[in-house]
Amino acid sequence: MLVRFRTSPLNSLNVRFLPDPAYQTQAILSHDDDVWYSPSDLEFAFQSWRQLGRYRVTGALPRCYSRDGKTNKLSYHPCRKGSDWYALVLTNLAFVHISLMDYYSSPEAIPTLVRQHVDSKFNCEDIGMNYVASMLTCSGPLHVQGLERYQNQDPKEGISRGGGHQGKRNGCLNYFEEVVGFLPLVRQMGSVKRGMDWFN
Repeated sequence: MLVRFRTSPLNSLNVRFLPDPAYQTQAILSHDDDVWYSPSDLEFAFQSWRQLGRYRVTGALPRCYSRDGKTNKLSYHPCRKGSDWYALVLTNLAFVHISLMDYYSSPEAIPTLVRQHVDSKFNCEDIGMNYVASMLTCSGPLHVQGLERYQNQDPKEGISRGGGHQGKRNGCLNYFEEVVGFLPLVRQMGSVKRGMDWFN
Protein backbone atom coordinates (compact mmCIF):
# COMPACT_ATOMS: atom_id res chain seq x y z
CA MET A 1 0.00 0.00 0.00
CA LEU A 2 1.27 3.44 -0.93
CA VAL A 3 0.86 6.25 1.57
CA ARG A 4 1.37 9.75 0.23
CA PHE A 5 1.14 12.94 2.22
CA ARG A 6 -0.16 16.00 0.41
CA THR A 7 0.68 19.40 1.84
CA SER A 8 -1.14 22.58 0.92
CA PRO A 9 0.07 26.17 0.88
CA LEU A 10 -3.43 27.17 2.00
CA ASN A 11 -4.78 26.82 5.53
CA SER A 12 -8.28 26.03 4.33
CA LEU A 13 -10.82 23.43 5.36
CA ASN A 14 -11.81 23.19 1.70
CA VAL A 15 -8.52 21.46 0.90
CA ARG A 16 -9.92 18.15 2.19
CA PHE A 17 -12.26 18.08 -0.82
CA LEU A 18 -9.69 19.18 -3.36
CA PRO A 19 -9.41 16.51 -6.08
CA ASP A 20 -5.99 15.05 -6.72
CA PRO A 21 -4.83 13.79 -10.13
CA ALA A 22 -3.22 10.84 -8.35
CA TYR A 23 -6.54 9.54 -7.01
CA GLN A 24 -7.42 6.26 -8.70
CA THR A 25 -10.69 5.44 -6.93
CA GLN A 26 -14.24 6.76 -6.99
CA ALA A 27 -14.54 6.53 -3.21
CA ILE A 28 -12.60 9.02 -1.13
CA LEU A 29 -12.52 8.59 2.65
CA SER A 30 -12.76 11.88 4.48
CA HIS A 31 -11.37 11.24 7.95
CA ASP A 32 -10.23 13.51 10.78
CA ASP A 33 -7.14 12.51 12.72
CA ASP A 34 -8.96 12.64 16.08
CA VAL A 35 -11.66 10.11 15.13
CA TRP A 36 -11.12 6.35 15.39
CA TYR A 37 -13.23 3.65 13.76
CA SER A 38 -12.44 -0.05 13.78
CA PRO A 39 -10.95 -1.26 10.46
CA SER A 40 -13.68 -3.88 10.00
CA ASP A 41 -16.41 -1.29 10.59
CA LEU A 42 -14.67 1.01 8.13
CA GLU A 43 -14.76 -1.80 5.56
CA PHE A 44 -18.47 -2.22 6.29
CA ALA A 45 -19.01 1.51 5.74
CA PHE A 46 -17.17 1.29 2.42
CA GLN A 47 -19.22 -1.70 1.25
CA SER A 48 -22.39 0.16 2.28
CA TRP A 49 -21.24 3.13 0.21
CA ARG A 50 -20.61 0.86 -2.78
CA GLN A 51 -24.01 -0.81 -2.60
CA LEU A 52 -26.31 1.91 -1.28
CA GLY A 53 -24.67 5.30 -1.05
CA ARG A 54 -22.36 5.81 -4.01
CA TYR A 55 -23.46 9.40 -4.63
CA ARG A 56 -24.35 10.16 -1.03
CA VAL A 57 -22.19 11.31 1.85
CA THR A 58 -21.91 8.00 3.71
CA GLY A 59 -20.58 7.86 7.25
CA ALA A 60 -20.95 7.30 10.95
CA LEU A 61 -21.98 10.64 12.43
CA PRO A 62 -25.48 11.93 11.54
CA ARG A 63 -26.69 15.43 12.32
CA CYS A 64 -30.03 17.22 12.25
CA TYR A 65 -31.47 20.68 11.81
CA SER A 66 -34.61 22.49 12.87
CA ARG A 67 -36.39 25.58 11.57
CA ASP A 68 -37.81 28.29 13.82
CA GLY A 69 -41.47 28.80 13.03
CA LYS A 70 -41.31 32.52 13.77
CA THR A 71 -38.01 33.58 12.19
CA ASN A 72 -37.84 30.81 9.54
CA LYS A 73 -34.16 30.41 10.45
CA LEU A 74 -32.41 27.06 10.50
CA SER A 75 -30.50 25.70 13.49
CA TYR A 76 -27.90 22.94 13.45
CA HIS A 77 -27.72 20.34 16.22
CA PRO A 78 -26.94 16.71 17.03
CA CYS A 79 -29.96 14.54 16.38
CA ARG A 80 -32.07 14.46 19.51
CA LYS A 81 -32.78 11.25 21.36
CA GLY A 82 -35.88 9.65 19.92
CA SER A 83 -35.54 11.43 16.58
CA ASP A 84 -36.07 9.06 13.67
CA TRP A 85 -34.48 11.18 10.95
CA TYR A 86 -31.26 12.97 10.06
CA ALA A 87 -30.26 15.22 7.18
CA LEU A 88 -26.47 15.50 7.31
CA VAL A 89 -23.54 13.16 7.87
CA LEU A 90 -20.33 14.71 9.13
CA THR A 91 -17.32 14.35 6.88
CA ASN A 92 -14.90 13.72 9.73
CA LEU A 93 -15.65 10.04 9.01
CA ALA A 94 -17.38 9.58 5.66
CA PHE A 95 -16.99 8.27 2.14
CA VAL A 96 -17.55 10.80 -0.64
CA HIS A 97 -17.62 10.18 -4.39
CA ILE A 98 -14.82 11.96 -6.21
CA SER A 99 -17.32 13.59 -8.59
CA LEU A 100 -18.86 15.43 -5.62
CA MET A 101 -15.41 16.65 -4.67
CA ASP A 102 -14.87 17.78 -8.28
CA TYR A 103 -18.03 19.88 -8.21
CA TYR A 104 -17.40 21.21 -4.70
CA SER A 105 -13.97 22.43 -5.85
CA SER A 106 -15.13 23.74 -9.23
CA PRO A 107 -15.40 27.40 -10.33
CA GLU A 108 -19.19 27.09 -10.59
CA ALA A 109 -21.05 29.88 -8.76
CA ILE A 110 -22.68 27.89 -5.94
CA PRO A 111 -19.64 25.87 -4.76
CA THR A 112 -17.46 28.96 -5.10
CA LEU A 113 -19.69 30.90 -2.72
CA VAL A 114 -19.82 27.90 -0.37
CA ARG A 115 -16.01 27.63 -0.29
CA GLN A 116 -15.60 31.37 0.25
CA HIS A 117 -17.95 31.22 3.22
CA VAL A 118 -16.14 28.20 4.66
CA ASP A 119 -12.85 30.11 4.42
CA SER A 120 -14.31 33.26 5.97
CA LYS A 121 -15.72 31.34 8.96
CA PHE A 122 -13.08 28.58 9.08
CA ASN A 123 -15.94 26.16 9.61
CA CYS A 124 -18.74 24.26 7.85
CA GLU A 125 -16.99 22.45 4.98
CA ASP A 126 -18.94 19.35 6.03
CA ILE A 127 -22.25 21.19 5.88
CA GLY A 128 -21.23 22.62 2.52
CA MET A 129 -20.48 19.17 1.11
CA ASN A 130 -23.86 17.85 2.34
CA TYR A 131 -25.62 20.78 0.64
CA VAL A 132 -23.75 20.18 -2.61
CA ALA A 133 -24.36 16.42 -2.56
CA SER A 134 -28.07 16.74 -1.83
CA MET A 135 -28.49 19.56 -4.34
CA LEU A 136 -26.91 17.48 -7.13
CA THR A 137 -28.54 14.14 -6.33
CA CYS A 138 -31.86 15.09 -4.69
CA SER A 139 -31.09 12.46 -2.05
CA GLY A 140 -29.89 12.61 1.51
CA PRO A 141 -26.80 11.15 3.15
CA LEU A 142 -26.46 7.59 4.43
CA HIS A 143 -25.77 6.86 8.10
CA VAL A 144 -23.81 3.66 8.73
CA GLN A 145 -23.50 2.03 12.16
CA GLY A 146 -20.66 -0.39 12.84
CA LEU A 147 -20.41 -2.99 15.57
CA GLU A 148 -18.19 -0.71 17.64
CA ARG A 149 -18.92 2.91 18.41
CA TYR A 150 -16.62 5.41 16.77
CA GLN A 151 -14.29 7.18 19.17
CA ASN A 152 -13.76 10.91 19.03
CA GLN A 153 -10.69 11.95 20.99
CA ASP A 154 -12.49 15.21 21.78
CA PRO A 155 -9.43 17.47 21.92
CA LYS A 156 -9.45 20.45 24.26
CA GLU A 157 -8.59 22.74 21.36
CA GLY A 158 -10.03 22.77 17.87
CA ILE A 159 -12.64 24.30 15.62
CA SER A 160 -15.60 22.90 17.56
CA ARG A 161 -14.12 24.23 20.82
CA GLY A 162 -13.75 27.78 19.57
CA GLY A 163 -16.08 30.56 20.58
CA GLY A 164 -19.19 30.97 18.48
CA HIS A 165 -19.01 27.51 16.95
CA GLN A 166 -22.76 26.89 17.19
CA GLY A 167 -23.55 30.31 15.76
CA LYS A 168 -21.26 29.68 12.81
CA ARG A 169 -22.92 26.34 12.10
CA ASN A 170 -26.37 27.90 12.23
CA GLY A 171 -25.20 30.73 10.00
CA CYS A 172 -23.82 28.29 7.45
CA LEU A 173 -27.11 26.42 7.18
CA ASN A 174 -28.96 29.65 6.46
CA TYR A 175 -26.35 31.14 4.14
CA PHE A 176 -26.02 27.97 2.08
CA GLU A 177 -29.81 27.79 1.73
CA GLU A 178 -29.72 31.34 0.39
CA VAL A 179 -26.88 30.53 -2.01
CA VAL A 180 -28.57 27.40 -3.39
CA GLY A 181 -31.97 29.10 -3.56
CA PHE A 182 -33.78 26.39 -1.61
CA LEU A 183 -33.08 23.88 1.15
CA PRO A 184 -31.68 20.81 -0.62
CA LEU A 185 -31.14 18.74 2.52
CA VAL A 186 -33.23 15.56 2.47
CA ARG A 187 -34.43 14.02 5.71
CA GLN A 188 -33.42 10.37 5.91
CA MET A 189 -35.09 7.82 8.15
CA GLY A 190 -32.98 4.78 7.37
CA SER A 191 -29.59 3.71 8.64
CA VAL A 192 -27.48 0.71 7.71
CA LYS A 193 -26.49 -1.26 10.78
CA ARG A 194 -23.85 -3.98 10.78
CA GLY A 195 -24.55 -7.33 12.42
CA MET A 196 -28.24 -7.81 11.79
CA ASP A 197 -29.52 -11.04 13.36
CA TRP A 198 -31.24 -12.88 10.51
CA PHE A 199 -32.55 -15.65 12.76
CA ASN A 200 -34.98 -13.74 14.98
